[in-house]
Amino acid sequence: FMKVFHDAGLCDAVEPFERLLTQGMVLLDGSKMSKSKGNVVSPEEIVNTYGADTGRLFILFAAPPERDLAWSETGVEGSFRFLNRVWRIVHQFNELSANGEDASRPYTKDEKELRFQEFTSLAKVTEDIKGTDGHYALNTAVSSIMEYVNAMYSYVDKNTTIRKDIAVELNTNLLKVLAPFTPHITEELWQDCGFSGSVHQQDWPVIDKGALV
Repeated sequence: FMKVFHDAGLCDAVEPFERLLTQGMVLLDGSKMSKSKGNVVSPEEIVNTYGADTGRLFILFAAPPERDLAWSETGVEGSFRFLNRVWRIVHQFNELSANGEDASRPYTKDEKELRFQEFTSLAKVTEDIKGTDGHYALNTAVSSIMEYVNAMYSYVDKNTTIRKDIAVELNTNLLKVLAPFTPHITEELWQDCGFSGSVHQQDWPVIDKGALV
């Protein structure tokens, strides 16, 4: 219909979309999932056991969207464990921010390293989700978020205090970039941290280039 409308001079576009994304198949034990083969995995089972966010995260992390995805129960469990780590570290940094130190003091060495990893990850996630040339690197975007979370854990392994503004910044930016992948847990954590509005109505994080020096 779009071509007919175009040929009739009723619209400028030839196609109803700008780019075509052909999704890969979901495989189980090397075979394409199919009802006729009886090898499908029920989404309800995943939701009931792990939650919808876990299923979303695993699918986005397991493979680029245009390639085949090998279904793995171990991979699903790994995504569930990661979201549990996110839950714990966000609450931990929320507690640190409540007793955080004055923002007027200079950054410590560990705080500088933490912010370096934060904005390195944010820059990578931002680039990966743009879909340059039709390629969406959502799986590597998730990997960068995991590195972000690991850096937060590494910091608390060595430190018991932090500047209040850094703790708030870390939680705010983490939840913003994770929200498109796992919308439910990030919204709940956003409210738990006492941030205003909805995480899904926030501006995307701005990269602090000074932190990358």
